[in-house]
This record gives sequence, C-alpha cells and structure tokens, in this order.
Amino acid sequence: QPIQLEISDDFTRVLAAYKAYDVLFVNSVYDGMNLVAKEGPLLNEQAGVVVLSDNTGAHAELFRNVISVDPFDISEQSEALHHALTLNKTERNRHAVALRATIEENPIEAWEQGVLSDLTRAVKEDRRTIES
Repeated sequence: QPIQLEISDDFTRVLAAYKAYDVLFVNSVYDGMNLVAKEGPLLNEQAGVVVLSDNTGAHAELFRNVISVDPFDISEQSEALHHALTLNKTERNRHAVALRATIEENPIEAWEQGVLSDLTRAVKEDRRTIES
C-alpha cells in the first residue's frame, strides 16, 4: 500500500514513512543534494529501494545503488517503479545494504565542507579577476 510523504511539520510521520517504505521515489526536476535520498535509506527497515532522478545532486554519489530515472520521462518512471516494486528480496537487500554503506562513507559534513571550499575558491578567483 503506498505511503504518501507530505510536506508538513509532522516530523514523527516523516520518520515513520522513512522506516516503512518499500520504494522511495525522489523525482526532482533539478535539485541540490536532496537529502531525502540519503535520510530515507539510513532509517529504512524494509530493505527499501530508491528510485532517484538523475538530476538530483545526490545522484552523482548514489547512482550505483539506486534505480535512476529521467524526471521528464513518465514511461521510464513507471517502468522503474514497477521494477523496484517487483525486485526479489535478495536484490532489495543488496541495494539497501550497498546504498547505506555509500551514504555512511560520505557523511553530509564532507559534502558541506566541499561546498564551502568550492565557494571560497570561487570568491578568490573572482577577486583575482577583478584585480587584474
């Protein structure tokens, strides 16, 4: 039975949905990191599968252990959801374990530090350009 995750301030409900999903569908058209794709797998207790838009920032890190979709291709999304829902238990477990390991190996603090380093470098390059 589908669980619809609604945007609200009901944090308890969000955590319960993360724990219980069979398939987490993160279908951003364009997005930054999109932490939902990382939070869900860390809390999930069902060997849930993630179907992830290839336009999310998290896709670059997680693509090996998710089912990737083009956020503009409805047929592909439908096929990906069907595939995710019909995976056997062994494959579901493989995806879930590998995804969790990838997320744990790349903590959000490392991503945050990378963003700050990139911003600092960009500001320094802009100053050099302006001063030239």
